[in-house]
Amino acid sequence: MKKTITYLLVIGLGGIIFLSCKKYKDEFYGPGLGVAPDDFSASAIVASNNNPNFISQTVNFQSTFNATVRWKLTLVGQTSGAVKFITGLSNKIDGTNAVWNGSTDTIKLFNKTETVIVTLTALGWKESLSTSITVGGEKDRGNLLGTFENITVDHTAKNFQDPSGLYWFYSFEPNEYDLVDRVTDATAPQGIHALKISGHDASASYYIGQVGLSAPAGVFNFGTTTLDDFYFNFYVKGSGSSSNKDYKMVVQVFEDDNGGGILYDGLEDKYTSTISLQYDGWKLHKIKYSSFMLDVAAASSPYKSHSQDKIANIGFFFGANTAAGLSSTEKIEFELDHFSITTNGPMIP
Repeated sequence: MKKTITYLLVIGLGGIIFLSCKKYKDEFYGPGLGVAPDDFSASAIVASNNNPNFISQTVNFQSTFNATVRWKLTLVGQTSGAVKFITGLSNKIDGTNAVWNGSTDTIKLFNKTETVIVTLTALGWKESLSTSITVGGEKDRGNLLGTFENITVDHTAKNFQDPSGLYWFYSFEPNEYDLVDRVTDATAPQGIHALKISGHDASASYYIGQVGLSAPAGVFNFGTTTLDDFYFNFYVKGSGSSSNKDYKMVVQVFEDDNGGGILYDGLEDKYTSTISLQYDGWKLHKIKYSSFMLDVAAASSPYKSHSQDKIANIGFFFGANTAAGLSSTEKIEFELDHFSITTNGPMIP
């Protein structure tokens, strides 16, 4: 704390009078504000693991300071563009306050084998320190069922295979198809590609089309016994923020309850969950299976119980409400990326 004495000169009839008063000016450099002093210094950043596999590992960073400051670590993926921030107020960073598990603070996800630049800054410090690590393995984000980095859509058969081996298909109302294909999108959460779906509601029926995947019953049985922990996680890029555009996606789940290998509407369970696409840009949706509603088409089903181990078909149905001022020729489009199922709660990016 600094103390300043100020003198006041007063000239009166009787001569010159000197008055003085004490003025206090507070300047905190320590824990109060965490501002780095003029002589601030920090040791080089050291990573506990230069090639962490985030499936089972974490990495922490170490550096010691000569003062208590507000510091920030900024981690930037050089391939993905993903960013992670770690902040604190202390005189050092270590395994107690600077631990990273591979998560991100942005839509972009960190990729395996990419270099991550780690930069240390402090409040009031004009300098910075940096180091780099390489991602040995991506963070566990569940059972990935939809990654569109390496697919080729067969527009004759209207299908393609995901790299995981699952069979994907698409269908549209007559004369409403515009596009279903892998597109390059630098903003895609995973990698640089996503699946783009585009159509128009020519028949004014609201429904336009769907993409979906099918697999033998049991593929989605990941050993969980708690349905509240069974989540569908997926990113969707919307383009309908205008108030007169009523875009929706309905996630449809068909169960092969009788094990017959064929899905019968009304005889086996079908569950749905509806999300609004009236937003621009990418958004992560996380929906637990137990919150899906039994579809009216399954009213005659004798089962009526969520059975995640019986799931055989998952569809992403999309539509637009022409009654809300949408032209029947206007294209409705969105992109889908990184569809996964988690069994221990929702995906944490």
